[in-house]
Amino acid sequence: MNLNITTAFDTAAKSHGQQTRKYDGSSYTVHLNEVFNLLAYAGVEDEQVLFAGILYDTLEDSSLTAKDIETQFGNNVLSIVLSLTDDKSLSLASRKALAIEKAKTLPAAALTIKLAALISNMSAIPGSWHTNKIAVYIDHCRAVLNAVQQNPRANSVSQNLVALADFFYKGQTSGCQEYSNLCELAEQGLLYWNEDGLHFVIANHLESSNEASKLASRTIAEAFHLELLRGLTVSNVLPKMMSLTWEQFSGSDEPLIYGTASRVQCQRVLLKTS
Repeated sequence: MNLNITTAFDTAAKSHGQQTRKYDGSSYTVHLNEVFNLLAYAGVEDEQVLFAGILYDTLEDSSLTAKDIETQFGNNVLSIVLSLTDDKSLSLASRKALAIEKAKTLPAAALTIKLAALISNMSAIPGSWHTNKIAVYIDHCRAVLNAVQQNPRANSVSQNLVALADFFYKGQTSGCQEYSNLCELAEQGLLYWNEDGLHFVIANHLESSNEASKLASRTIAEAFHLELLRGLTVSNVLPKMMSLTWEQFSGSDEPLIYGTASRVQCQRVLLKTS
């Protein structure tokens, strides 16, 4: 069976057609791309799992059938997709309750996909939603995350993925001062991004010195790299060279290790206007 990721994306795109996300109105394929990127970020290399991640919602929300998936992608992919498919004949409340129970027993591959999809959705909750609507959805997310932790296979899930899920959940429930600080710095024109090191950089107020320093936790930086921080984006202007004093978290009692300054390429980070 000669398949590749492009084939899976093409199949999903045709199946979902003009469907849009209920969160922000973007094409549903945006969500599938995010799920795929999150699986890759979690270290998933098994193509069968990647195929299933791209196709995980097709039986529930498209015209694709179980037979179609089995014929084109095989029984293993179908098995994972089926484990993530809700019974649309049930009420929404029943489906949500069943999804929570299923999360406690999902196989490792499906559990990872479930978490990736949840992260993508939590990161896309629009500010236009009513507070009560957000609260109801986030309560469900918390129940799913608790169920994932109860799953005997939870230890096989990437801890980086778990950290991202926790970050987006906490951001919706208690706010994220770290993210607010980044937005404020971007508005002031002081926030930059170093793609090679995957970290944010704050420009010194004295532009002539071009000095900068590293900022932000690994988790929020990785969320930005995965394009899940919806309010921030990288400028398309060519990168500028900046002097950077490196700060690295150590495993010792010392909170930071300071290294020598070096020259790195950084791109300005902007607030999204829409």
